[in-house]
This record gives sequence, C-alpha cells and structure tokens, in this order.
Amino acid sequence: MLITISVPTSTTRDEYVELLKYFHSLNKKGTLEEVMKGHTVIDIFDDVTWTIEGNWETIASSGAYCDYIRATYSVDIAGVVRAGIGEVNCPNYEKIAF
Repeated sequence: MLITISVPTSTTRDEYVELLKYFHSLNKKGTLEEVMKGHTVIDIFDDVTWTIEGNWETIASSGAYCDYIRATYSVDIAGVVRAGIGEVNCPNYEKIAF
C-alpha cells in the first residue's frame, strides 16, 4: 500500500527524521499494520501537488522522483523497515537507522 503525504517546504532534515521516527513508533506498536496491510510505503513530499495520484504516477514513471520525494518509510511483507531522507534509489538518499 502506498501513502503519500505533504509537509511544509520549510521542513528541516531533523523534522523529517522525527516524522520517520513517528512512523517507526506506529509500526512498532502495530498501529501502522492495522491500517496498512502488506508492503507499506510512505512517500513524503514538500509539495501537495505530488501527492495527487496522477501526478505521483507521472514522476514515478519518468524516473524524476529523486527531485520530489523528500523522505520515505517502508515496511516490507517480511517486516523489514527502510527509512531515509530522499528515496532509496536516488544519489542523495540518506538511510536513517532506529
């Protein structure tokens, strides 16, 4: 399941990390699993325009997502968590460990 959210453009790196920690805390409590079944992906943008399904599909299919996704949190079916600033397939990706 893919969720896209938007945060203010003024969001700092530390605030992204805190948001990722929040999602991680929900995951550890089992709350995230209650609302998101299967492979969970949360993409975080700083422009609400990119959270709209058609717009998200455009940037994803064009490969331009590195310019738009500011942070990601995911949990695969096996329960493996991946969190980071940027998107994992992008050169500016910074893994966040909990």
